Amino acid sequence: MRLRAGLFLALALSFGASADTSAPEGAAPRMSAPEVLTRAQAAITAAGTIRASMEMVSSYPSEFSSTIDIMASPAGDERAEIVTTINTNSFRSLQVISGGVLWHEQATPVGPIVGRIDVSRVEEELGARRQEYAAPGVIGSNFVFDLAGVARLVEFDRAEVSGPDGEEVHVLSGSLRDEYTSGDDALPAGVIDFYSVVRLRIDARTFLPRRIEMGRDGGRPLLAIDITDIEVNFTPGEDAFEYTPPDGAQVVDRTDWAIAELTGG
Repeated sequence: MRLRAGLFLALALSFGASADTSAPEGAAPRMSAPEVLTRAQAAITAAGTIRASMEMVSSYPSEFSSTIDIMASPAGDERAEIVTTINTNSFRSLQVISGGVLWHEQATPVGPIVGRIDVSRVEEELGARRQEYAAPGVIGSNFVFDLAGVARLVEFDRAEVSGPDGEEVHVLSGSLRDEYTSGDDALPAGVIDFYSVVRLRIDARTFLPRRIEMGRDGGRPLLAIDITDIEVNFTPGEDAFEYTPPDGAQVVDRTDWAIAELTGG
């Protein structure tokens, strides 16, 4: 499966969002949203293990920013070293997804606290509730590389080309599909807020994601992630995705919390 921490595990690009495919000579040709997403997901699949840097800014549930150095494998393993800043305070954490378990290690004055989430049980619970939309993307860092998952949630109705020659990006804009806002498949209110407006920027040359914006708080997104320094077909060390809680760490199982967060239960 491609990037288990992505929002979805299957490619679902059945929505339609046509666009004028004409473009000035020398510029990147305009493409429809399904065409861009299909090309982008193919580029990600061909990329093997990816290493990248991310800059995240969020105003939900409170103001914070994070820098993330991430490795993500085709098997769904992830290793992310994170520095988060809230006001003037910064702290480091480590997130590892391996063997169907998500580990999140946070240093504290009294020693490390390690959260453990059973990814397989989260997936099973979501499937039982007909909410396969999440897989565990919203609890992983690399969901920006699972554009198939984003496509299943979001109906993109605009596709444009922006930027100077040689630096163009495909800009896709859309919002949450109607079936996920009410009825049996309705998502939790917080998730609906995040997906009320979604904008993707896809590199027109490499078809790799450059930026994702989600939700709106006045004139700015609730969440914005810039992806830079992408290295494809990266060869990680043998133990890159292995994790053992450090001696003396307090290990807390957060599987039930994750299920409640993703289902509104």
